[in-house]
Amino acid sequence: MTQRRTPPAARLLGLALAFAAAAPAAFAQDATSGQLLTTFETETRYELARDELVVSPELSLGELETLADHADWRVRHQAEVTLAYRADPALAGRIATLSPVSTRAGTPALNSPLLSEEMALPLMVDRLVHGAEDRALRVSLARAVSADDALLGDTLLGLYSQETDAEVRAALIVGARKHPDAAASLSLLTQGLADPSALVRAEAAAAAGSHPQGASLGDALIAALRGDKDAAVRGAAARSLGWLRLSTASPALTTALSDPSAEVRLTALRALERVDAAAARAAAPRLQADPDPGVARAAKALSQ
Repeated sequence: MTQRRTPPAARLLGLALAFAAAAPAAFAQDATSGQLLTTFETETRYELARDELVVSPELSLGELETLADHADWRVRHQAEVTLAYRADPALAGRIATLSPVSTRAGTPALNSPLLSEEMALPLMVDRLVHGAEDRALRVSLARAVSADDALLGDTLLGLYSQETDAEVRAALIVGARKHPDAAASLSLLTQGLADPSALVRAEAAAAAGSHPQGASLGDALIAALRGDKDAAVRGAAARSLGWLRLSTASPALTTALSDPSAEVRLTALRALERVDAAAARAAAPRLQADPDPGVARAAKALSQ
């Protein structure tokens, strides 16, 4: 069967008509997404701006549901928050008053059945981003949202990139090792290893050891072990290199057996045993005279 070709003039006319029909809808969506983004970026009187979106008759449910799939995580988030406030204002109120409790380890944490509600996540993120909360609460919020499998990878990265508090950034990394978007969580750990805060770098170094793609961070972990000024970062890097069993880490771990920090020396010895058992046994005799009793005992046990 021969395909009939449309004359060029008719094709152009058809495209023009299609564009004219689609343009108002596209323009309206762009305007709405811009409105949502402006609200997200509001620093003063944010709650008033958010509430205006919630009650706006110009924002239809269909528009908000469409924008909840927007490419920009900030627009997507603001659409989800607006939908959540419209659908269940009572849940929004309860989420807004949740308080953390201390775990056995002394870490602040949010523990409530409300967290399993379908619309709880955007409300939690909204409180993290815009709430005037104290540090303990923001840390607990960051831990809760980063551990939620429903949090999209670009949202996780966006939250980290705009966060100014190092403790909150560190808390965001806690859930990254188990995040379903492995590429996003790997990117987060990469950024974390280069963070200006030693607390964040240590958290990222520790998380790398249990990440499914942690081996790709081997060079960064070795660099941290060799050169980071903070002993906690060096120790976390050594531990993760041991868990990842990276043979290329053997020279750096061997050098770390002379680290000024006893904790780093001990961690490096245990990691070296996993990575290169022969090198660990060869170093054990001299470490039996280590001034730290823990290092000396570990070296003695390895020599037996």
